[in-house]
Amino acid sequence: MTSYKIGTDGTLTYGSTTSSFGTYPRTFQINKAEDMVAIGDQTTSNIAIVSRDAKTGALGNTALATLSVGNRGTPENEDGLSSVLWVE
Repeated sequence: MTSYKIGTDGTLTYGSTTSSFGTYPRTFQINKAEDMVAIGDQTTSNIAIVSRDAKTGALGNTALATLSVGNRGTPENEDGLSSVLWVE
């Protein structure tokens, strides 16, 4: 996953690139505390929980946890994992 910084004039500046912990990331969701993000991968049906700096938005380089759910998907098709959400 790649992050960008948004300038006051609306321009984007490259921030950093972090692994999506999968091959075909489709969705992500930030928790309420903004200190973790769940990244969902469509083709592996894997969810990776990654730490996040709530101030800068920077993501950690290692997954805190992973979970496989449902059936694997196929790239460019409408199958596999399509969304993740936090229930807090």
